[in-house]
Amino acid sequence: MPRKAGKTEWADSVAAIVRSAPQSPSGQSLPAQARLLALLGSSAPLHALLDGLATYVETWSEGLYCSVLLVDKSGRLLRPVAAPSLPLAYVQAIDPVTIGVGYGSCGAAAARREMIVVEDVEQSELWAPYAPIAVSQGLRACWSVPILDDASGLIGTLAMYYAVPRKPSPQEIELIQFAAALAALVIRQHRDAIPLQAAETRLHAAIGVSSTGIGLWDSDRDGEGAWFDDWCERVGIDPCFGPERMKRWYAQIHPEDVERYRAVDADCGRGITDSYVIEYRVRTRSGEWRWLHERCNVTAYDSKGCPLHYVGACFDIDAQKRVEVALREAEERHELAINAARLPVWEYQVESDLIRGNIHWHRTVGYELSEEQARNRSKTWLSDIHPDDAPKQRRIHAVPSVDSAGFYESEYRIRLPSGEYKWLLDRARIVQRNADGAPLKVVGVSVDIDARKRAESALRESEVRFRLAFEFAAIGMALVAPDGRFLRVNKALCRIVGYSAEELLRIDFQTITHPDDLDVDLAFVRQMLAGSISYYEMEKRYFHKLGQLLWVSLSVSAVRDDAGQFQYFISQIQDITARKEAEALLTESDFRHR
Repeated sequence: MPRKAGKTEWADSVAAIVRSAPQSPSGQSLPAQARLLALLGSSAPLHALLDGLATYVETWSEGLYCSVLLVDKSGRLLRPVAAPSLPLAYVQAIDPVTIGVGYGSCGAAAARREMIVVEDVEQSELWAPYAPIAVSQGLRACWSVPILDDASGLIGTLAMYYAVPRKPSPQEIELIQFAAALAALVIRQHRDAIPLQAAETRLHAAIGVSSTGIGLWDSDRDGEGAWFDDWCERVGIDPCFGPERMKRWYAQIHPEDVERYRAVDADCGRGITDSYVIEYRVRTRSGEWRWLHERCNVTAYDSKGCPLHYVGACFDIDAQKRVEVALREAEERHELAINAARLPVWEYQVESDLIRGNIHWHRTVGYELSEEQARNRSKTWLSDIHPDDAPKQRRIHAVPSVDSAGFYESEYRIRLPSGEYKWLLDRARIVQRNADGAPLKVVGVSVDIDARKRAESALRESEVRFRLAFEFAAIGMALVAPDGRFLRVNKALCRIVGYSAEELLRIDFQTITHPDDLDVDLAFVRQMLAGSISYYEMEKRYFHKLGQLLWVSLSVSAVRDDAGQFQYFISQIQDITARKEAEALLTESDFRHR
């Protein structure tokens, strides 16, 4: 941990880390640092974060070009994701780079998991495939270092290029290693944010995350060091100036965390380890506890192997920790929520071909069982499935049935104990796969859609009965063309939106849909037209003819002929404005009482 606050300009800060870092002749290090911090505090995609990092690294030395390559899904190739100053023709020519000796500095660094220095690409056997294009683009020297995760797994490589043949100084070796460590931190920050964002969505929690970026620091073994960019000030933590700095830093760490911190700090100080990663709570100036994630690496040793110099980074992870707490609380409420909603949940173990469901799922498929009986009863994937639906169910876990996140929907008929068949809609997700990507475990919910499917069948069988049901339905109904035009509307829908039937037949549903809801609605429409789904539900907003907004519950089914050709959509619309307004009032009341 650094012992005192430091300078704000990154060129000077890097000089403190590596003793004698090259200075930027352009004087652009501060803008580059500011851009990087802004990116790290945003929801920018990973390639933008790494591009900002590479741009910042390029300010460290005149004539320096930086690139970052990441391992692709196959684990055998490197793909460029950031190369702000390298010639585009060169980047395109090397994409992708094979991980292996003989495929440039990056391919060798990734294969050997060590820094590779090539002073002259034209004279190096490692560069045989790439030397002509590199030289033609004015690139002669390339030094590359692997980027590794916490478990020493390969993430990618970071490379520094120069236009003239040269080798790095000892200070520049430390510099590129520090840059790779910083890239690993950026990648981890980005990847850790993804499941947390998904968790927030599942919990429907409006959690505001305020990122203050990375708190970079350096320190020597005597405790002299520097914070970069006044990070402590922005987070609200005392940087502990003056005498007995570390004693004061320990004093503001949470009592339950301080011994863990002392232990990892002491192990690094004695040379037992060359790095540590720790999460702990620290008291802010306002007296609150804030969670930090800290990483430290030893960058220099004396002749006896004792650490001389450290660099590290702190992340403000307080918001993430709050999400984790919310997740734990949600898990505790999980069973209560399922039972309260009577959700028919099931779990399928693919290798053993066994499905087990909760008591509500067994009741959905016609079995009245006790909780214990439900836990002990299992069935195979295709047992009780209608023979006409079995081929589709057999292929359901394969692409393209399953989307990129592992979600899928499937409608099928299942045999009840009485011998009759009932229509179910499964909404499920593959939650576990083997090393080859094959599904191992699937979790889902079965929705009883028998009444809807029978209604659809009845509509197809009798146009007369359909017209009667359509015109005199208590809820709004419409037939909609593939392009969104209303083909037929009933009186209930006209009452909801305030238009006459003649007026609605001259427009499409897009005209009366709120713009913020339109993209979701159209995405479902495209899936139905493609045949990947046959039904969807959503809540959305309509514009009434008089201008006010209406909330409606929309259910849409696709109608096809016996040959499977699409004919039209059947939409069922219910006015839920009163319910939504009541929910808003309840939410506001609940917020005020907290």
